[in-house]
Amino acid sequence: GRIQVGNLSGALAANQYQYIPATYAHQISNPGFEPLTYLSFIITDPFTQHGTELVKE
Repeated sequence: GRIQVGNLSGALAANQYQYIPATYAHQISNPGFEPLTYLSFIITDPFTQHGTELVKE
């Protein structure tokens, strides 16, 4: 896949991750033939000790 954060972009290989602050404009695309299986988001919450993890499959 490819990832673009602001004016920076690059390849995002299988099993790699990229930290993206919530205030940054970003785009994740999949130009290849392999399906994009899932995206995982970890959202920190100042009111809980460990934050919240959301996973879409």
